[in-house]
Amino acid sequence: MILKLSELFIPDSKKQVYTKQELFMLKLNSNFIKNMEDLLHISYLKTTTFKVNLCFENNNEVQPEFRSVFTKTDIIFYVNTFLNKDILNIETDTIQLPHSKTNFWEMVKKGR
Repeated sequence: MILKLSELFIPDSKKQVYTKQELFMLKLNSNFIKNMEDLLHISYLKTTTFKVNLCFENNNEVQPEFRSVFTKTDIIFYVNTFLNKDILNIETDTIQLPHSKTNFWEMVKKGR
């Protein structure tokens, strides 16, 4: 399934053209997050700051099939694999949704 960037990110007012940096600073659309949770069968973690992190299941070195959450940073890396230009139109530029959890994590790794 193909999505417009405006389906992922909540745009600022009437602005349609963004740099990658500006785009990635926008908030994620809650419907998109819910759809990704359903598709990947893992939860979205709003914040990545932990006071104490004794569990390494979501560490980048852990195999993707054992990760139990994804973050905005993961989404940014995933989306970055589809964006081959520096200036983007949120209403016309698109990305492909992942086919599977494994595909998602492969693309996240590629977009780093």
